[in-house]
Amino acid sequence: MQYIKSFDTKSLLSIIELKYNAYEQIQNSKAFVKVLHILLFLGNYMNRGKTKLEDAQGFHLNILPKLSDTKAQHNSKTYTLIHFLAETLKKDSNDLYNFEANLENYVCNPDIVNTSLETIQLNLKELETVKDYFLENRQLLLAGDEAKTEHDEVLCKNFSSFLAQCEESVSQVQKAFNKLQNSFTMACDFFHFNYDEVASQTNGSGSDQLLVIIRDFIIQFKKAKEDIEKEEKKNSQPSTPSRRGSVMMRVQSISEMKVEAPSSSTTMTSSPLSTSPTLTHHNDTIIRNYRNRRKHSLKSKSFSSFAELQADLGQQTATQSSPTSSTNTIPTESETMVDSNIRCRE
Repeated sequence: MQYIKSFDTKSLLSIIELKYNAYEQIQNSKAFVKVLHILLFLGNYMNRGKTKLEDAQGFHLNILPKLSDTKAQHNSKTYTLIHFLAETLKKDSNDLYNFEANLENYVCNPDIVNTSLETIQLNLKELETVKDYFLENRQLLLAGDEAKTEHDEVLCKNFSSFLAQCEESVSQVQKAFNKLQNSFTMACDFFHFNYDEVASQTNGSGSDQLLVIIRDFIIQFKKAKEDIEKEEKKNSQPSTPSRRGSVMMRVQSISEMKVEAPSSSTTMTSSPLSTSPTLTHHNDTIIRNYRNRRKHSLKSKSFSSFAELQADLGQQTATQSSPTSSTNTIPTESETMVDSNIRCRE
């Protein structure tokens, strides 16, 4: 029962087919191959002057995830060689700019990437071992002699249906795996990928290193595209005024407020100072300025309305014009300004 639950030939065959399609896709993707040629050209350009590197005919695929380590001098934190590659592809060719669209479904599938050929081969060998065991002991398990124990009867009953389909299904999986191995070998030769060397550096990781390298490169390339699109969107938006700018605009609008005197032909039943919101605001400003300028007085006064300010100014005017005064008092600059403002608005 444990073998039946652990080794399902359908799921194993499905993984083999998915990996086979992935290997075929990366070899037949013309856009991906062109991107590799552009990277080779960029590498030769960056290595110009170095005799051993400037005329390279190719490079190892394990360099692809390391492109993000090559950073620009002007913006070393975010701008890397992958960003430059993405900008170059976007300007020159939209087809190459979206080269990962056809590879993403295969290479970025965790069921495909995290299952190596060694893992599939081990599962297949264990399944073949179970099949061989039952084929060799088939006569003993199905014999009707007295030597068969009760335990053997249970095994015979549980595995009789499995044994009928085991030989054919395992043979089908074996053929698919051989086909997968051939495609994997062709992919390694096509990209000059040394699988054994890379596998030894990863300490026997159970994932497929060829697909892992391409997957990581695609993830970094997509991230670079997102950064470029965000930067372009940010630059295309109009700049919003700062808080200080908005305050200055409000101050400017207040300073442009004008108090218009009523025409002589208009008959008013009430004072315009109490009806116009513009005049009310202007009166409050006069009171506030007048109060601030009289802080030096020992008997500072407070005014709750513009009428009280007018009365106080009237008393000061009467005192200054009294004949009992020994000297001519010259009005201060603030009083003259306030008085002139009041006369203008009366």
